[in-house]
Amino acid sequence: MKTVAVFLSDDMATRRLTLAFRTRCAVQTFDDLEAVRSIAVAGRVLAMVVDMRQRPGTRLQDPVELIAELHATWPSIPVIGYVDFTPERARDILNAAHAGVAEIILGEFDELDTMAQRIADIGTANSVSARVEEVTQAFVPPQLQEFFRCCVTNATHARSVDGVIARLQRSRRTLSNWLDAAYLPPPSRIVGWMRLLVAARMLEDSTQSAEKIARELHFMSGTSLRNMLRRYLNCGPETLRQRGGFEYALSLFVDLLRQSQRDASQELL
Repeated sequence: MKTVAVFLSDDMATRRLTLAFRTRCAVQTFDDLEAVRSIAVAGRVLAMVVDMRQRPGTRLQDPVELIAELHATWPSIPVIGYVDFTPERARDILNAAHAGVAEIILGEFDELDTMAQRIADIGTANSVSARVEEVTQAFVPPQLQEFFRCCVTNATHARSVDGVIARLQRSRRTLSNWLDAAYLPPPSRIVGWMRLLVAARMLEDSTQSAEKIARELHFMSGTSLRNMLRRYLNCGPETLRQRGGFEYALSLFVDLLRQSQRDASQELL
């Protein structure tokens, strides 16, 4: 199970977050960057929540400085600002925004169950898109990396090519031309694979059923997700976990892209 690392100055806020994330991931408290390093390096951190309320007498370092350090050390892990939604604490919201947080939790005002789902979605998308870019940047051009990221970050909503290009603000023709020029599969194939990679990452958590993940990614049913896994990966959820989960699925995606480029090169000879 993934972990949300929290840097909070009061136990009540920590308990509320623990309750909100109870079905998605663990919540663990830390005082500084070094304390969280071991689990972050191991890839177990889904997101980090930083307390923007500078309370005297706490051991936490300045939140803006901490956020900057977290961004610099683990740029693919989203940082969330936690603030109180009161006139007296309005500056905390501005400080969080200026520090570059991915999302803001408004203390006791926000519905934390909804926020927990959004934060989990952001954390999963960031980890998937960062890893996809890492293994494909040598042979996939920048404009298509943008397309890949858009597919991943909108996996729960943009389930078709039209849905993705609406967010990407490009025409279908332009996107098809980019993929053709790079000798890569058509847009619909890429969109399908990106949704599958997000599902593969989520399936690594054995506490999450295929039915639950299918609902979160807006598949028609758990059976629909299983059928897609078999069609693309030739295996079901349990076998996917045994073969390496997300990394196994990613290796097959990279093989597909490489094979597409090799086939196109042969046709040109």
